[in-house]
Amino acid sequence: MAAYLALIRIDLLLALRAKSVIFFNYLFPLIFFFVFAQSFHAGQGAVITQV
Repeated sequence: MAAYLALIRIDLLLALRAKSVIFFNYLFPLIFFFVFAQSFHAGQGAVITQV
């Protein structure tokens, strides 16, 4: 478990060094997600209608 936590720590430190990595790993997917959610009119939930 200690080796796994050390690996996570090293990966995070390497990722936080470069601003482009922060953008493309964290911010770009969030922006992409919200743009698609807005384009497909994602709401809080769908109304179920019985036929």
